[in-house]
Formats: sequence, structure tokens, C-alpha cells
Amino acid sequence: MTSFVEKFKIPYNESVEWDRTVGKPEIERLGLCGNTNTTKKSTVKGTNKFTWQARLDKLEESGQLSTSDRDFLEELESKGFQDKVCILPKGHKGKCSHKPYLPKVTKEIRAKKGEKKSALQKIIEGLVYKICDPENNPGGDPLPLQNRGGSRNNLTMIDKETEKTIRALAKKKRKTKYYKNLAIRLSMGASNTMISLAILDMLALVYHVKGAKEIFETYSEITPEYVKILKQRWKELKNSNLFADRPLVIFDENDNLQSPISNKTIELEQFGKGHTDLQGIQFGHIQPISEDKWMTRPSNVMPLPRHCNLKQSNSSLNDVPIEQLNDALKTVRRLKEHGALTNEYKSIMKQFKDLSD
Repeated sequence: MTSFVEKFKIPYNESVEWDRTVGKPEIERLGLCGNTNTTKKSTVKGTNKFTWQARLDKLEESGQLSTSDRDFLEELESKGFQDKVCILPKGHKGKCSHKPYLPKVTKEIRAKKGEKKSALQKIIEGLVYKICDPENNPGGDPLPLQNRGGSRNNLTMIDKETEKTIRALAKKKRKTKYYKNLAIRLSMGASNTMISLAILDMLALVYHVKGAKEIFETYSEITPEYVKILKQRWKELKNSNLFADRPLVIFDENDNLQSPISNKTIELEQFGKGHTDLQGIQFGHIQPISEDKWMTRPSNVMPLPRHCNLKQSNSSLNDVPIEQLNDALKTVRRLKEHGALTNEYKSIMKQFKDLSD
């Protein structure tokens, strides 16, 4: 069986080429800093061992990681695979940041201990979670390998087959808790440049949610210079989707972010409800995630209502409007076969005919 590290090398090698030919030139074009900074690595409680080292130990112990494969991963770590790329403007003052200008929950609106969070606090937290989703690996589930083994450029990413093997091992040895948070799924991965530029896209998209500009003006230290970058990126994202082979319209008549599936304006109140409400906002990919090519990258991420994410499933988001039209056409044909085509349906079909002429 092919090792999980050999499978990891497939999207990793593609990402190296993407970083070189697309990512780094894009950082330069947008006038961003682009410096990498080493983030503080977590350690195992009560030891000096880094968490990523402990995960490699467990994978080696399980028989899924050879010495040569471990050497490869450790070399990647030494070269800065888990570092972050700064997307502040070039020549900025102060510390670098790969997720700058996030809205903050101030002391005035933060719920006190024992109190319920206000609607505003929930919205701000929801906005921040979505902006940061290109870095934060989602999850989890109740089984071992809970989908939270670190950020998307975590050193341990495993394919589906390896995941099944370790789940079976955990069950057999009754060590479910032992293997918890061991790795992230290979399809969830991304390079550090992909992560940072995808965060920039999410900032640009969230900034153009109806009412979000006021949130940023009040609860963020965002600068006019950075707003200019976000507006530029918004314009580019609108055009790249609108003039694609299978176009999507991601903006409404007032230039606010909308769902390209339901064509409804996305509202602030939808944030922070991604797992409790069908209208709640989740993190979406335009082209679906894959083990062969990491798809958490710029121009491929956007906030989506949960019902749209469910409708998309494992398809390309670009295919969903076409699928919806074909489904509607089948319904009309069946109704016509049974003589049940009402004037309302006929009126809608006439509008389609007029648009296609």
C-alpha cells in the first residue's frame, strides 16, 4: 500500500509549483509584504516535545510512517512548511500578520461571565471564524483522528485509506482517545501562501457583506490603504466568477455579497449559525476539495449558506445552477405530460424563452 506521505507529495508538489508561479507573483502584484514568520508551535503538556513531533511518534508507532518518510516531513518542517505568510501591505510598520485587521469583540460588547452573548458579539465572532477558515481546519467528529489536527498546513495530513486503517487500529486496541487529533485529512490541506491569499479573499468577501463595512469601521483597525486592496480583490473576484466558463454571480444589485446559488443577499445575522441554521454561513469551495490538489486557495473560497453547501455536495459550485435548471426543466416536462402545467409555470418558461432569444 502506498504510504500516506507518498500520497501527500502529490498535492504538495503541485502547491510548490503553484506558490512559485501563481502565489508569490500574486503577493507582489497586490503589493503585499509576503514575508514568512514562524508561528509558535504548541508542545505536549508536561514535556518539551512539539505536538507535531508527538503526532509523528504515534504515526510511526502505528506502522503508518517509515523512517525515511519521517525524515522527509521533518525536513519540510525545517524549511518552514508550517510558517505563515504576511499579507499586510509591503513596507508596513509593526509585526507581520497572515490574518490582519480582524474585527475585535471589545470589552463593551463582550458578555460577562454567566451572561448570554449579544447578537452583535455573535456576529463579530462569526465573521472572524469565516475569515480564518482557510487556516483553521474544520471538524470534528466523535471518532479518532477528529478532523482537528492543526491548521491546513499541518505537517501530518493523511488520506482516506490511512485514516480507515488507524481508526480500525484504535478500535482494536481500544485507544480511541489516544489517536484523537492525530492528523488532518489530506484533502483539507493547503500551503502557507495558499492559506494567506485565501484569507485575503475571505476578508474581501466578508467586507462586502451587507452592513459589514460598519463593523470593520467600528471594531477593526483597518486602514484606508488596506480597504483599497480589499476593494480591488472584490472587483477581481466578481469578474473572475462572472466571466468563467460556467459563470456565477456573487454580488447583488447593491454590490453586496450574495449566494450564487439562491441569489439572495447574505446578511450579517447569518454568521455564527453555520451548524444550527440552514441559512447559517459556512466555509465553501467553488471547486471541491481533493486529495490530489489542495483547493483551499485564492479564487476558490467563499462564505456560503449551509443549504447551498449541502446542495453543492461534492460537485463544482459552477455546476449547481445548471443542475437546478435541468431539474426544473424535468419538472415542467412531467407536468406537461400529465396536463398539469399551470399558467404560472408557463409564464416563467416564457421568461426563459425571452432571455434566450
